[in-house]
This record gives sequence, C-alpha cells and structure tokens, in this order.
Amino acid sequence: MTQHNDILHEPISMRYNRTDFTALRSWMSGLDLDFILDRYYPFDERDLIFPNGAADLGKKLSAMREDLIDRLCDARPHAVKAIAEWRKLKTWSKSGVDFLYQGVDAKAARPRPDDPVTSWFKPIAAKRLKAEGIKTMADLIDVIGRRGRGWYMPIPCLGAGKARKIESWLLANQDYLPALPYFVGKPASDLPQAASVKILERHSRMLMPMERFLPASELSGTQGCNRHHQRPLISARNDYDAIQAYLYKYRGQDKTWQAYRKELERFLLWCICECGKAMSDLLVDDCEAYKDFLANPPERWVGTRQTRHSPVWKPFTSPTLSPESQWYAIKCIRTCFAWLVDVRYLSANPFVAIQNPIVAQQIHRMQIHKALSRDLWNKLSRPDGILDELCSLSEQDILDRFNLRLHSTMKMYAPQLVALRAIVLLLGATGIRREELAFASRKHLQPYPNQPGIWQLAVQGKRRKWRYVYPSSRDIEAIRAHWADRGEDFDVPRDVPLLSPVHFPATVASQIKHTAEEPGSKGYSVKGIYNLVRSWFTRIANDETFALTPEERDTLASAGIHAFRHTFGTLTVADNMPIDVVQGLLGHASLNTTTIYVRSTEDRAAAEIGKWRSGQKD
Repeated sequence: MTQHNDILHEPISMRYNRTDFTALRSWMSGLDLDFILDRYYPFDERDLIFPNGAADLGKKLSAMREDLIDRLCDARPHAVKAIAEWRKLKTWSKSGVDFLYQGVDAKAARPRPDDPVTSWFKPIAAKRLKAEGIKTMADLIDVIGRRGRGWYMPIPCLGAGKARKIESWLLANQDYLPALPYFVGKPASDLPQAASVKILERHSRMLMPMERFLPASELSGTQGCNRHHQRPLISARNDYDAIQAYLYKYRGQDKTWQAYRKELERFLLWCICECGKAMSDLLVDDCEAYKDFLANPPERWVGTRQTRHSPVWKPFTSPTLSPESQWYAIKCIRTCFAWLVDVRYLSANPFVAIQNPIVAQQIHRMQIHKALSRDLWNKLSRPDGILDELCSLSEQDILDRFNLRLHSTMKMYAPQLVALRAIVLLLGATGIRREELAFASRKHLQPYPNQPGIWQLAVQGKRRKWRYVYPSSRDIEAIRAHWADRGEDFDVPRDVPLLSPVHFPATVASQIKHTAEEPGSKGYSVKGIYNLVRSWFTRIANDETFALTPEERDTLASAGIHAFRHTFGTLTVADNMPIDVVQGLLGHASLNTTTIYVRSTEDRAAAEIGKWRSGQKD
C-alpha cells in the first residue's frame, strides 16, 4: 500500500516558467485565450500540453492565479482584505500582476520561520496542517517538538511517508529555521536508547518518563532507612527496580499496568525532584506532603498531552486533579507499598497512617446518563436505519457525502462501514466491553441450540472470567457481511478474530501486524475500535441528511464506546429483564453494580412523594 508523498512546492520561479507567467499576465490583462495560445505556445507542443486547446489553457491559468493569490494572502496577512477585493477583478494591471508574483516569490530561495506553510507545501498538505493550527514553519517545528516522532498521527491524511518527507526537507533547510528536535531525519533504529537515560540528582529540574531516567546513587534507596534487609523475596537492588518488580505483576493487563505506572512514575519523580529523598527513606509527614502536592502540582509539572518520548512531556496534563484522582493516586501508592512490605523489600508502609483525600460519594458512580435513548438506538440499529443506509452507499457516494479523499487506491471506506455496523450492533445488543470485542474469536461463536435466531458468544472479561452473551440473527448477518468483505468463509469456525480490518494503514507497525501471518489473523485493536466508531459517529452527527434531533446529534458527537454498554443495560432493565440475568450478561461481579440501571426505587420514591403532597393539598 503506497502513498502519494509529493507534497513540497517548488519555488514559483521553478514551478511556472517564463512562458506561463507571460501568458498569465496577458490573460489577467484581458487578452483572449486563443490569442494567448497562438502567440506564446509553439504549435508542435500545443496538442501535447493542451489537448483541448484554449479550454485547457484557461484551466491552467485560472489555477495558477488562485495559487499565487493564496500564497500572497499567507505571505502578506495585513493585505488579505485588499487581495480579496482584487480577486474579484476580471482584469489586472501590469503592476498588479508584478506585485502578485514578486510578493509570493521574493522569499522562495530560503525558508524563514515566519513563512506560511502554503509557501512550501502543496495545498492538500498545507490545508491539513492549517486545520491543526500550524500556520507557519515555526509552528510546524514547535508541534513536531511537542508531539515527538509521531507528531503527524492526529492529522488526517498525513501519513508517515508525508511526515518523513517534511522532516527531510526541514533537515535540508535547518540553517534557516529554528532548532529541530533531535529525532528529525533519523530512523527509529538510530535513536538513542540506553544512552538517552539521564541520572536525576536531588531537586533536579528535569522531568521525564521512567524509562528515560534513573535516580542518583544517593537517592536510589539501596541504603534506605526503611529497607528490609533480612531475606527479601524480590531481587530489586533499589527503589526503581522495586517499582518495576511491582508493575511486572500486571503484565498483560494493559489498562491496569498503565494506570499504576502513571501514579508510581509521578510519585518517584516527586521523591527525587521535590522531596529530595529516596522512596525507601520516606516518613509519614513526607507522604502527607505528597497529598498536598497532588492537590496543587507546580506549573512546571503540567503540560499538554504528549507522547512519552517527546522532549516536552510532563507528568500532569491538568493543573488541578479531581478529588477522585487524588484518592486513586494515594490508593495505588499505598497498595504498592503494602506489596513491598509483604515481599520484605520495605520494613513498614508509611501510607497506612495517611488518610485518603476526601471524596464526595456519588449517587451513581457510572455515567449511565451517557446511554443512547431508545429512539436514537432504534434509528441507528433497525433494518434500513442509519447503519444500513451507510452500508448501502457506493464508494463514490461515501467520498462525496462526507467530503473524504482516498489515501490510495487500496483505501476503501465501504468495507469500513460494514465493519462499523457489525461493531456497533454487537456492542449495543450484547453490552460487551470494547476489550472483550477486540479479542472475541470466531470459534467461540455458535448457534444456541433450541433457540432459533439466537447465537452464543463466549467472551473473556475482567479478572479473566469467561461468560456468554447472545447476539441476534441481525447481528450475525452484519458479521457475515463483514466476513464477506474479508474474503473468508464465516460458516467455518476458526480461531481467528471475529472482527478484523479489511484495509489497514501503510505504517511499518501495521504492515508487520497484518501481513506477518495469514489475512484476518490479527483483529482490531482496542484503540482501533474506538477510533473507527468515534470518527464515523462524528460524521453522522454532522450529516444533516439524517433525521436526528439536536440532542441526538450532541449525544452521537460525544458518545464513547462504553455508551453502548450502558444502552444495553438501561434498555434491558426497562424492558423488565430479570436483574440477575442482566448482571450475568454484563459480567458484573456484584449485583449492586447492575442495580444502577434500575430506576424502580427512584420512580417509587417520586411517586410516593407525589401522593403525599397531593394529600396535603386536599
């Protein structure tokens, strides 16, 4: 799968030759196109360059004029209004045409930090960059530095190939631009690994992720006053190794591992850079100080969300943590310390003397208000509903309706919409989590005996516990259509993912994942499911042709994947399905969790208070 990576402008003096510019000046002065064609272009070249004669010449000169005007608007923003007025003129004076040319080509030889991106990148790339707020070359370099090597990933239609082309051009012109990040122009294999690890001294100003630093020897905890030196049960030599040993417990549990790593990483950085102590030297009053730190982290600890290898990565993305987040942080650290005591790395746990941050108890902890209403769910899922309508569109209809572009001849949107329908129907009709859907296998899906139209799917949920959910015949037909796009036989159960991308990005990681083994053997990732659903729901919400209310559009525009789980819970309970059955289908460990979907208690309380007040009026 290839990309068209020709995105750089040549300088105008190179892009358009002298004949083109003379022809443009004549055309903008009001001369006839046939006259210009006869006068300036040799007869033996006309059929080759302009097969349709003056019509093709007119198209070229019109495009050239608009290109020059667009560049001039970016090069001279103070004159945008005047230029907009000039754009309406059918004829231009010679001085006006000269100004147009000189104004945009004067700086063409060398880029400058304040050059607009439109001066150097072709319209399709410049448009994508400007949509991200990248207007100048300085803006571009700043974004690359903040986001890291994957800076281009959030930008639609700007893949790795185009990004590397931009980086190569920046590197070739680095003498005229601000300093480039260290990774620009270097393959991933050449980037420093172990050599990039820094030693953090006491009260250091540097903040970086755990994989990029080590504590100085006096802060490592090898001689910490809280160390347990009698037959420890782990081989950790210092605090850093002890944290890694604790995190190793959660290998394979990506979400839990990432959550604990984030909290312990912040804590270890605080110990070194703020407290100036080793973790195994902390006392109770130090732990109280960390509670205060969480309530109001210093400004230098806070920044925008970045990749972990970005040089401007920060531990916090918000200047204030909610009480719930503070409570969770203390809980994670206390649990880690308790484990370190159990394995005899530490002698005592100072966090046992620390009270949890005060958190107001919510009426409902889960955000079930984000569930889709019955009407909205029906509009999406019913036969001939929104999902079916999308799947009935031709490829060209999809491109036109949603103003999309093909990334290459291999990139098709119709199979993507068929996969979207299967994903949404399964999520809403069974209540499974996106992680469970991502790892669902075809061999675990079977028709349920003695129940026509009902299928049984085994999924593995939290705590590695298996359970059954029951897709309908409509859900199965949607999956069949997806398998047809994959070119596979649905009726032959195999140990392959139930849902898998039909087309995939041309990145190295994606190619390795999807082509190393047989097609379909690698399914959607958890993030892939999220991105697919969110991108298309945003488009659906913005499409005025669908019969949706403003409230429904807002719901779709903000709906996360978990909204379908809440939708299943609220609709099944509202239809009087036994609560213990709903608990089993959702995989809740406690019935109390499932009862959040039960409104009978609230409805009864409201009804009884209404009766009481009516009696008072009588």
